[in-house]
Amino acid sequence: MSDQTPDEPTASRPEAEDAVPGGQVAPTPPDEAERLAELRSMGVLDSGPNPDLDALVDMAALVAGSRIALITLVDEDEQVFKAAYGLDATGTPRDVSFCGHAIASGPDPMVINDSRADPRFADNPLVTGDPHVVFYAGIPLVTGAGHAIGTLCVIDDTPRNLEPRQLEALGRLATQATGLIELGRRHRQARTATDPHTGLTQADARSAGLDAVDAARADRAADSGRGVDGPPLRAGDTARTRTIEADLPGVVDANQLVVHYQPIVRLSSAEWIGAEALVRWHHPELGVVMPDEFIPLAEDLDLIGAIDQHVLRVALHDMAAGRVPGHEIAVNVSPADLVPGLPDVVAAELWDSGVAPAALVVEVTERLRVDQRPEAVQVLRELVDLGVRVAVDDFGAGATSLANLRQMPVSRLKLDRSLVADLDGPDARRAALVVRALAQLSSDLGVEVLGEGVETPRQAEMLISEGVMLGQGFLFGRPAALSVD
Repeated sequence: MSDQTPDEPTASRPEAEDAVPGGQVAPTPPDEAERLAELRSMGVLDSGPNPDLDALVDMAALVAGSRIALITLVDEDEQVFKAAYGLDATGTPRDVSFCGHAIASGPDPMVINDSRADPRFADNPLVTGDPHVVFYAGIPLVTGAGHAIGTLCVIDDTPRNLEPRQLEALGRLATQATGLIELGRRHRQARTATDPHTGLTQADARSAGLDAVDAARADRAADSGRGVDGPPLRAGDTARTRTIEADLPGVVDANQLVVHYQPIVRLSSAEWIGAEALVRWHHPELGVVMPDEFIPLAEDLDLIGAIDQHVLRVALHDMAAGRVPGHEIAVNVSPADLVPGLPDVVAAELWDSGVAPAALVVEVTERLRVDQRPEAVQVLRELVDLGVRVAVDDFGAGATSLANLRQMPVSRLKLDRSLVADLDGPDARRAALVVRALAQLSSDLGVEVLGEGVETPRQAEMLISEGVMLGQGFLFGRPAALSVD
């Protein structure tokens, strides 16, 4: 770069034609200083393992049929392997890296069918020795600011070719990887941001005297990317929480739970195809208590099974009586309730209501970690064996990745409302790329996609243009209780 000063981090990098032990070093990207600054600002170089990125490289290897798949981050002097499949290493010097060439060649994939015939790589120690990189395909990870911070790459030790469809799928995985990395940065920023209601960060809130339950609520809100409905958390605000905790065990018998319904529509026509059942607690003293406030406590107190079954029973009977428009009813099931007895409970409620299993969609939150809960996956499979469909809620904001979907009998993904909100925001281009990638990959897997939190016509139009056919949100109707005649 002609405008570099001697103390910039890229000043010592050799030019493209310089000889290095690996042959030719990659050209320096024209935005190198800015690229490095953004990479380091993300705090991802030394942030430890990321299971979501691990799952993406598993999927990349599956898509490409390759022996090795990596997500790399290219720093000043080294490339760091942020996730690796088929290779037990943490990185390499940048001067011998293939990925250094990939990020400098532009946003398009760089494919080397046989590195032994390429003068840039023929003598590279990664070619002549382990891991014997003969075939390489790398897709740059380009941030919303336009900087290539690394690659998603697949590697083999024999000459290879990829079909265009495989390259397209790898490109979509690279888009998801970049989105996850950028989401991690947002998450770290959120955790250190000051709460407008309390003036405290989460750490400050703990030291200011919030009890364990309040702290857990704050953590859940930050981890989900959403605020807790109801009054804001304040230091010392424990009376409400203690009232909720004390009254929660009797909530079903006291008949205080009310099921609201929000329409699920076909975006092209806004026609109802069904509704999602959403529970509200009408507390005699506190008024309406929203699920984000009491469901986590119900999970902690092992009360969630009774609540889930009550909502299921009410929703199915309302469906059977024709009180819910459309041909499907969706109910939420907590990950804590995915236990061996659940399929029998669902089968009994279906039989009692007379609703066909195909009309029921069981929604599980993305907090379900299938790699840590194989028994939960078996429960989902047994539900599918009944004829019930399974949806993953809040997709794109939590722990479940597309790679995990290979293990789950999922028929629908519900894109998290944060992705949908960005479609008509300042980051619309980036959001559209992520939505398009998720929609296409889901289609390849035979999974339909629904956009959550649709609030504007523009968001609906953007979802349709990116291949999402179903929607849900305030644009089509807020959650509401059934009218009482």
